[in-house]
Parts: sequence; structure tokens; C-alpha cells
Amino acid sequence: MKSWILAPAALELCLALALSSPFAAAEVYVVAPTGGDFTQIQAAVVVAIDGDAILVKAGTYAGFTIYDEALVVHAEADAQVLISGGISIRNLSAGKLVAITGVAATSTLLLGNVGSVRMIDCEFDNGELDLNGASVASCADVAFDRCLIVGSKGRDGECTCWDGCRGQDGVRIIASRVSCSNSSIRGGAGGDGVYNMLNCVFGCGPAWGGDGADGAFLSNDSFLFASDCSFKGGAGGQGENFCAGSGTDGAGGCGLTGATPDTAKVLQCTFAGGNGTPDGADICGKVSLLPGSGKSMNLTPLLELGTPQWIVYTGFPGETVTLLLGTVPSFEYQASLNGALLLGAPWRTRAQGTIDGSGILTVPFAWPALPAGQRNLTILLQSILKDAIGQRTLTNPVVVTVL
Repeated sequence: MKSWILAPAALELCLALALSSPFAAAEVYVVAPTGGDFTQIQAAVVVAIDGDAILVKAGTYAGFTIYDEALVVHAEADAQVLISGGISIRNLSAGKLVAITGVAATSTLLLGNVGSVRMIDCEFDNGELDLNGASVASCADVAFDRCLIVGSKGRDGECTCWDGCRGQDGVRIIASRVSCSNSSIRGGAGGDGVYNMLNCVFGCGPAWGGDGADGAFLSNDSFLFASDCSFKGGAGGQGENFCAGSGTDGAGGCGLTGATPDTAKVLQCTFAGGNGTPDGADICGKVSLLPGSGKSMNLTPLLELGTPQWIVYTGFPGETVTLLLGTVPSFEYQASLNGALLLGAPWRTRAQGTIDGSGILTVPFAWPALPAGQRNLTILLQSILKDAIGQRTLTNPVVVTVL
């Protein structure tokens, strides 16, 4: 096995990457209910500057907004970090990166970001708050990996007098480029029809169920690459019979809506419409189905300097693995690599080995040194797996901060 911590060439490589970082990371702020630098994430964001890292310990915190700052927000390893509100990232300038890992929030709003956003191992599930799980608008480079994203259920009996309201989409993508890997995305169910004379000043009749929402909605000026994801539409709400009328159940939502073969490239994903009257279609539109299967890599997002962790690759036996490392984010769909390349130049490569008969390759990874005065460094990783006939496939992205 290869280890980054012992080889002189690896030390030289690591230092070169650290020096190529666009931001010399200055501080690491700790957020905790007690004993940290701050008790709320927003307070740490206000003080932080480009390149800083925010480490969040277990607890429940208010929602927060990041406005044009290059920051990473990591939940501490194995900590349950709950956000009782949404996460908003707005107006991120070109070349800047925001990465959020390991948190559970009600929703996320990504708006007007020319820079890059990475959401890894996060959960956005807002119950009945009339919100999409994730709303992405006018963003150039967004990636979700290992996320659960659920739109809210429609309100019961509050639309058009006493009809149920439509659910909210799992992910709604407008004029944006998005990569999604190893994630589950679900539209919210429609609200139930509930007859209530207080909601309407006229007549008497059936209450209709609200329509289920789409797992994902994609505008025609957007692009989506998805690998190893499941998309499911929300179920239609139940209608209620009243005054000799028959309240019909709402229609089921689509697994994915608005896609064309040019705007949606999918690799080993599943799509299902929601139950309803009628049931939703699996795909409302068309997608480009890529050959082959998704590949994955996994590494803890927090590394202590010099302490080895393990990268775990999953693929088919006999596939060779090449690791890409860099500090500059980017977004470019690469047909020859069967995926979205989320690293920009300059990056370095390193051969990792060959997937064994179990379909797994495990390789030690450690970061040996940082330049003098630099307290942390965020690095971006992605890998290429190549099979026996030469087909190359990109893995999901990984964001790691070395402390």
C-alpha cells in the first residue's frame, strides 16, 4: 500500500498544492453549545474571512447565510449537527468555494453563485414549511454528494378554499449547473383536501387533494449530471367527499421534470413517479442515459496533520484508480470520463492501485505538512476508475480540510 506521509515526493507534492491554494487559510473557528469560539454558526460566519474553516460540534443551531465568502463548514466527526432553519449561500464570486459537510437542515437556498458550492453528507428535509428541499438558481457550479433532499408536504385544505396544496420539489434547478451523486431526492406529497366553511365564503362541494411535487425540476437553461441517485415524485394528497361531491386525489409528481438529453446526463440512477390520480411519470421529459456504472470514493472530511486516514474506492474488480488532487474548484462535463470534472487546474495525479475481487480498494492518505503560518488547508479530490476495455469514469467529489 502507498502512504502519503512517508514519501518525500508526496511531501513536495502536498506543499506545492498548499502554495497553489487561492486562499492562505488563517483561522479555524469552533462552534459549540458551550466551550467553543461561538455558540451559533452565523456568528462564526460574520467574523470569518476567505479561506477560514468552521468546525461545528454536536448540537442544534439556527440557520445561517454565507454571502460571497470562501468558507468550509464541517460537522465534527460522528457529531449530530441539526440546523433549525435553512442554509443560504448567495452571490459567491468566481474562484471562491463554499463547502458544507455533515449537517441536517430544513432546506438550502443557493442563489446567484458564480463560484462553487459543495454539499456533502447533508440532509435537507423541511416537513411542512412550504419550501423546496434545495433551491438552486443562477449558479455556475453546485455539487451534492451523499445527501438526502426532500421537499415539503403541501398544506392541507388551504388552497382554493379547502383543497390541498401542491407539495414542494426535492430539488428545483433554475439557470444552473448541478452535479448530484450517491443521493436520494424526493418531492413532497400534496396536501389533503379538508372541507372547512371558514376557508371559503361561497358554496359547498368536494375538497380536492393537492398534487405531489417533482423529485427534481430542471429548467431548460440548466444542466444536471447525476450518478447513483434516486429521484422520486411526491404522492398526491387525498381528496375529501362533501355535499354529494367526490373529491379526487391529487396527481403524483414526476421523478424528474424538464430534462432533455442535452441538459440531463445520468449514470446508474433510478426514477419513480409518485402515487396519485393519476400516478406521476418516472421522467417528464428525456434524459441521456450514460453507459457503465457509477464509481465512488469516500474519505473523512477532516484530517489531523500527519494522521493517516483511509480512502475507500468502490468499483469493479480489475479497475485501476487514479487520484486527482487540487485546490481550485470547477465544473466541466467530460463525456470521455463519464461524468462531471469538479477540479480545475492546476491539479496533481497519483496512481492508487487496482480494485480487488471484493470491489473495494482501500488506500491510506495523510497530509504531512503545511507552509509556515498556515493553520488549515482545504483540498479537493476526485478519482478516475478505468476498466479493462479502457472506459474511464469519474467518481464523486470529496472535500477535505487538513487541520
